[in-house]
Amino acid sequence: MEAKKAIEILVVFMVIAGIAWFVMQAAKSPTVESIEQPDFVDSGVLEGTTLPDNTQLSPEPALSSDCEKITDPDRKDYCFFAEADDSGTVEPCTKISDIAARNNCVKTLAVDKANTSFCNYSVSAFNPNDNSNVKYACISAVAEDQADEKICNEIPKTDWKNKCLEIVANSLLSPA
Repeated sequence: MEAKKAIEILVVFMVIAGIAWFVMQAAKSPTVESIEQPDFVDSGVLEGTTLPDNTQLSPEPALSSDCEKITDPDRKDYCFFAEADDSGTVEPCTKISDIAARNNCVKTLAVDKANTSFCNYSVSAFNPNDNSNVKYACISAVAEDQADEKICNEIPKTDWKNKCLEIVANSLLSPA
């Protein structure tokens, strides 16, 4: 009986530690606004010039093929995030290697476009075969942004649906 109780306590502790880790990773994930860009990005001064690595600068948004050429993983992820933001399509988000950054990209795009179908591209760091919790959090963010409780009905799990409804209700009570 004592061993069973100890195992239950250990499992609860591991779940809490996992959730805490996930929250910390999500808090560290970069956003387009949080990553410092080089001075030349918006200046237009170097448009049309070729950098030493044969990268051509242009006013057009980056293409996945351009992002693929980047060797630094963080810069590559930023490139895909920026491409998704520029194009309004979720496909570039799926190429982001950092799971927290990928989910942030998906959620940001879903909220910006008010499109919960983008949330299907979320990935769970804990269980790659079950993205439901991350997906439901994404849907909740869209519902909150749209201030629309009906969006919460897309969530089949009662506990997550209730949390979504609570989030929307709270956002309606305290507008930004």
